[in-house]
Amino acid sequence: MKQTEKNIIEAVSSIIVNEGFSKLGVNRIAKVAGCDKVLIYRYFGGLEGLIEHWAKENDYYSFAIDIFKDKINSSDDMRSVAKDVILQQLRFVRESRMMQELILWELSGNTTFDYIRDTREKNGHEIQQMIEHRLGVTDSDAKYYVTILMAAINYLVLFSRTSGMYNGVDFSAEETWPKIECAICNYIDMIFDSQQVSRL
Repeated sequence: MKQTEKNIIEAVSSIIVNEGFSKLGVNRIAKVAGCDKVLIYRYFGGLEGLIEHWAKENDYYSFAIDIFKDKINSSDDMRSVAKDVILQQLRFVRESRMMQELILWELSGNTTFDYIRDTREKNGHEIQQMIEHRLGVTDSDAKYYVTILMAAINYLVLFSRTSGMYNGVDFSAEETWPKIECAICNYIDMIFDSQQVSRL
């Protein structure tokens, strides 16, 4: 990747963090990147192509499938793989201000970058289907449990940005998060056990 391409992608991140998604536009990105806007079309095909490229590095489930596909196909311990997928989601969302801003943008009702959400949905669901396929499970209700878990992770991370206490849990305390991870693992164990999966 050329330096100019990197500068353009970094400009997207800078604008999101400092100004918000609403300020994303070809002209603004080109100005922050210090390049001619023609290069955005040349390298990425336009704003949509640029944001899709950005998402592959900054939206968890847009790139998680590439990380976990081989692991799912090669591992005999799908329970541990499932825990890894969800725990990595928690850690990534906590650490990535841009992922947080993207979630907030979507929750506010904006549909400008729906294709990122659609890719996340497709890839996240595909990961779950791959795990269930390895386990020989069909017509599983696990997706409902996992949906609640994934949504809860996003909410708690966003909540902890401005507030500390939730249900008596102090999310401003760093020691809280390892306990949350432990609870997530226990929750996933319950999901597996409730589905009465034989190959765990």
